[in-house]
Amino acid sequence: MLATESIREVFTGATDLTIELYTEYMDLNRFQGAGYEQNLADLYALKYHDAGVDLVLLTSTTSLDFWLGRRDHILPDAPAVFYDIVEKDIAARRIPPGIFGISTAVRYEVAADWILKTLPEIKEIMLVYGTGEADRAFSAPVDNFKRNLPARLALTDWSRLSLPEIKQRAAELSGDKVIFYHLMFEDAAGSKYRPIDALRELAAVSAVPIISGYDHFIGTGTIGGFVYSVEANSKAAAALALRILRGQEPRVLKVADTHQRFIFDYASLERHGIPGSALPPQSIVKNRVVPLWQAYRSQIIAVIAGFASLLIVTAVLVALNRKLGCARRELLRLNAELEDYAHDLERRVHERTLHLEEANRKLQSLSQLDGLTGVYNRRHFDKRGQELWQEQAAGNRPLSVVLLDVDYFKAYNDAYGHQAGDQCLQLVASALKSQAEGAEGSDDVFARYGGEEFAVVARTDCLGAQRLAENLRVAVRALDIEHGHSRYRRVSVSVGVASVDGAATVSLVELIRRADQALYESKASGRNRVTVWAARSEVAMG
Repeated sequence: MLATESIREVFTGATDLTIELYTEYMDLNRFQGAGYEQNLADLYALKYHDAGVDLVLLTSTTSLDFWLGRRDHILPDAPAVFYDIVEKDIAARRIPPGIFGISTAVRYEVAADWILKTLPEIKEIMLVYGTGEADRAFSAPVDNFKRNLPARLALTDWSRLSLPEIKQRAAELSGDKVIFYHLMFEDAAGSKYRPIDALRELAAVSAVPIISGYDHFIGTGTIGGFVYSVEANSKAAAALALRILRGQEPRVLKVADTHQRFIFDYASLERHGIPGSALPPQSIVKNRVVPLWQAYRSQIIAVIAGFASLLIVTAVLVALNRKLGCARRELLRLNAELEDYAHDLERRVHERTLHLEEANRKLQSLSQLDGLTGVYNRRHFDKRGQELWQEQAAGNRPLSVVLLDVDYFKAYNDAYGHQAGDQCLQLVASALKSQAEGAEGSDDVFARYGGEEFAVVARTDCLGAQRLAENLRVAVRALDIEHGHSRYRRVSVSVGVASVDGAATVSLVELIRRADQALYESKASGRNRVTVWAARSEVAMG
């Protein structure tokens, strides 16, 4: 969430660009396997095929590996920017043209050097990190720390222990020891955690300070240390993305910037008796408890000044006692005017609020409509179609998708002009809407799917969808719009139908794909006909 908000903050500041940000949580740390990744790739390819994506942001090694393997299937031409990946992992991969990134490093040895200099009583470091597949993707800082650990400090690796065992041992540690916590997605017993939750559990019972390497861990019980800033790294990645979006493609593959500094948590320092004088110069201390006078200095001064002013005013009022009556009457008059003004202001604010609410309702309605034809657009179709599919899956009800395509529409545009083409689409949409909205129930959705394509998702079985499709085809023919470049000499539509009964477990994406396949069969079979998708055969009407 910190990285996402930081990126959004940078993009919001780019007033010269209009940026629409989509966020996908791939969950590759918990779900692995080629099948899962292929399903994700298929979903993204379908979801963003017509979205006009200009750039992809990738966080962590796992998402970078996914994109390197699936990029050509999803968005082959879109540039990508990665971040939150260490130099070692970047060097181990072949990064193709069009992919750029921000490298980082977590350097625990810097915090260890600080301990040697300022906390000489520390003799041993207890190292805590996870051992699962997700943890291994982030192992480079731990390996580097082991190689560069100062010789005066002993190291005990607790990675072979479960988190409950680690907590038990941490609670019994003596004052000459300190814990270094990296990340834990999975402990030695196979239990899975969010790294920040595992750290909270450990810090709650630890008898010694815990050093960590990430700024978003501050406030969980760790004292902090020489930490990597997720916020700074993600902002740098967003800045690099803006350069690419503005056409300023970088000349180098990556920009090395560790974004590390000493950051500490005030409450944890106090708990373990570490004074501020022991911290490195220019350290940042968060969650500091500020004395009342420092926290509210300006307010206290203002109160004192106000009190002094009150005394002066009181003295003046005493001296002007004979004018007090007149002042009271004037005050009553002003109060009455103020009340009248307040009532009028409240009324105007209420009216303005009603106007704004009405404008918001109209804007919401317009965002769901196609600007040319006035029917629902693709966004509304996807949203409402998913809702109907979920209701179908929960209630074992039939559901059907009908896809329509205006035959030889490019030839129509070329022959009669785009203005005539727009008028043609408007007439066709109106005729289809009249048929679709009167069929099978008020919850059915009719929309312009894109270009000369229209779509219906309806709560009906295959037979009902077939009847609806034929009615739609006939309605367009009844418009009798001349089309000299069509084999039928009139504007017509090809229709594909796919249905699922209440017992089937077909996704909406698959249902749309089947309808699209049936539509293809209609066009291949001569157009101006209805084809119903079937596993082994197609049922056609023309």
